Amino acid sequence: MEERTMKKLYFAAAAIATLSMVSCSKENEAKTAQMESDFVINASAPDTKTSVDDGWNVAWQDGDKLDVYINSSTLNRTFVFGGDGNVFNGTFTPDENVDYIWSVVYPQNKYADKEVDSDGYTTAYYNIPSLTNTQSKANDNSHLGGQPLCGYTETTGGESPSVAMQHLTTVICVRVNASDALDIKSIKLSNGVSKDMSGTFYINCSDGSIKSSSTTDKQYTFPYTTLSVEDGAVTAGTIAEFYVPSAPFALYANDVITITITNTDGKEAVITKTMTSDISFAPGKIKTTTVGVSASDFGAVNVEELTVAEFLAKEVSETDWYQLTGIVTNIANADYGNFDLKDETGTVHIYGLTQTKVAKNDNSFSKLGIKVGDEVTIITLRGEYNGTPQGGGKTNPAYYVSHKSAKAFTATLDKASVTSDAGTATIKITADADVKWTITNDNESVFTLSETSGTGSKDITVTYTANESTTDSRVANFVVSTSDFVATSSYSLKLTQLAVGVVPVETKTVTAETTYLKSNQSSGTLDDVISYSNDSASPSGSELRIYKGKTLTISAKTGYSIKKVELTCTANAGNKYGFYTTSKVSVDDGATASSTASDKVGTITITGNTKKVAYVASENQMRVTKMSVTYVED
Repeated sequence: MEERTMKKLYFAAAAIATLSMVSCSKENEAKTAQMESDFVINASAPDTKTSVDDGWNVAWQDGDKLDVYINSSTLNRTFVFGGDGNVFNGTFTPDENVDYIWSVVYPQNKYADKEVDSDGYTTAYYNIPSLTNTQSKANDNSHLGGQPLCGYTETTGGESPSVAMQHLTTVICVRVNASDALDIKSIKLSNGVSKDMSGTFYINCSDGSIKSSSTTDKQYTFPYTTLSVEDGAVTAGTIAEFYVPSAPFALYANDVITITITNTDGKEAVITKTMTSDISFAPGKIKTTTVGVSASDFGAVNVEELTVAEFLAKEVSETDWYQLTGIVTNIANADYGNFDLKDETGTVHIYGLTQTKVAKNDNSFSKLGIKVGDEVTIITLRGEYNGTPQGGGKTNPAYYVSHKSAKAFTATLDKASVTSDAGTATIKITADADVKWTITNDNESVFTLSETSGTGSKDITVTYTANESTTDSRVANFVVSTSDFVATSSYSLKLTQLAVGVVPVETKTVTAETTYLKSNQSSGTLDDVISYSNDSASPSGSELRIYKGKTLTISAKTGYSIKKVELTCTANAGNKYGFYTTSKVSVDDGATASSTASDKVGTITITGNTKKVAYVASENQMRVTKMSVTYVED
């Protein structure tokens, strides 16, 4: 990369939210103003111009806020720009007999309520670079004014501190030498040696150093950084400059940095730069690289379309991308996008799916709205885990192309058993208008169907003759199925006609709604037969919450058996807070359980007799707004 001397940056006056500062200062000296509050801090904006690299000047804007850490044991305070010079107003009552250490960070993190640790780092996390990295047009650099700063000083007694702020961000200026007219939407810089270029960091204000932050939720640091462009029109035969902010980092000779330029059609031009020597991308400095780009450099991602079976036969590769299309059969992790993909040739596990192509999973899967049963098209590398083929990965996860929502399709039988007399029953099919279905019947001599195929919703009449046996019942097994992409493609229904004199067992369904469930988190009763317990530690919320790894147990008293459990959740099945068909369900010996789901409703169907149904929320927390249990008397 080449280095150059850059003119002073002049920033637009408009604020970006309340954290922006977007104009340029022509003055370097700090100004003072009258005290407008209990205590003031003079925070001078940085001026880091050198003869080697370019830096940029900034000026404070109304509403700008600082996080101020006073000694290591004191929680942070907020100071607000007073509208004149470099004066920030806040509240603090100093002790004249105490020496103070001041650590200052811009912009304020409204969630910060932390300290400075023993090594001098703030234990609150800050975004480096800023999250608002959008350049308005080619050659404009006003967006740089919102980048984070820090400062440090020591005072004696009640002295008001004067803090010289310094940059925490570096900038790479990508000079696009356009041989054709271009319309650029974004520029992404990435490196292949896992050097952090963006994310959340802890800051040591005494020297401006940063380190990866670790919170109770997640750790976010990424070997890439991205600039969005509002109007990226570039005239043919011109050079346009785009300023990409990044966390400071260093590369060594032979290391590679990749520049991915995306146009407004979504096509990419990928350019790689190999370092000829060691290079440091230092805070407050701008390094420049020039790339030649033509319209022909933008092409669709070069991938091969495969079936699942063809994909599984491929060798593991970190360079060859493949396009797969199939049905999502389960979602094991709704944050990272871990799920199984099935087509007519087989099934493969996808370990991570993101909204766009990224070097490290950015937890964007939840934004896609994908649910179990949806048909999805993705692009992925061929990976492997413990000898088992898979797509995706921790780095270079699979990324999204398109998907189609699963169509509606369910089938139920209005009764499980009937008397020996001749009569009818009904198979109720609920489906989208274009869903085609068929019904098979394994006892046509006794049970006949009004229709065996059709489209959309339909009530099918089952007609049966009288059973004259006094000892033997008669059974028909119906299978209602479709080849369309739906969450559950086949339903098995069983109708039993009892022998003469045998009375059908009546089923009863009881329900608990949200109001009751949220007030009875650990245990409750649906009636005098059915009760439930939740072994989650101190569960609470606006609905019944079963924490990850914990068990919801539904029980029937002696003399009764549970036949079906329906759980309505706050999220679709296969997603966080929803029902998972892959979760373990335990029942009594001699009985079996099967799990199905449609949208937010998960259904556990029991074959045989059981007094207990235990569901383990193994994949994610489950939040239940309605619980319905169907049972029979033994």
